[in-house]
Amino acid sequence: INISSGIAGGGSAQSGEDGPLYFSRPLIPIGFYGTAISTDTIVWNWTDKALDETGYLIKTSTDGIISNNLPANTTYWIETNLSANTQYIRNVYIYHQWSGTSTVPVSIYTWANSPTNLAPVAVYSTSFTFQWNDAGAARYAIERSPGGITPENWQYLKQWNDNISTTTFIDSNLSTETTYWYRIKSYNGDAILNPVTSNQIAVL
Repeated sequence: INISSGIAGGGSAQSGEDGPLYFSRPLIPIGFYGTAISTDTIVWNWTDKALDETGYLIKTSTDGIISNNLPANTTYWIETNLSANTQYIRNVYIYHQWSGTSTVPVSIYTWANSPTNLAPVAVYSTSFTFQWNDAGAARYAIERSPGGITPENWQYLKQWNDNISTTTFIDSNLSTETTYWYRIKSYNGDAILNPVTSNQIAVL
């Protein structure tokens, strides 16, 4: 009888009369993906297709195990205490008593930190220069709104494709006697915005 074993694995055994004993791996999960939900948290999801698994493990790109043993029929795992705007590569390993197999690795960035200390630098009749603290973002989005005491209609002035990676910006060709409001958002390495904005400032 030929017997091979893996770590607490998954799959089923089959044998013929007086023949070798074979072990099949559990069906690999499908649709493995990650979703960053904050600067320090990613949710890893997959679809369970196996009927005979013992459980799952989440592994790094170097095959390190970072999760506890997850029970059969698990379809997600939440990873916390991560660093902002940092790439994490993971795969899900399904196993039973005899063997196991992994999904293709997936790469996801956590959200970048939100910009802080948005402040004016120079004000002229038709232009406005402002700056903010570097949040370690891949790029920045700039939003502008007309308004008086409060902003009325936020619109993107600059987005990912405008490649704003510095922390000073000059907005030109402004109308005189008009109040403009500004705020900044951060992109991570996957071009995903942190929805939490900087502080808002206004210029007349």
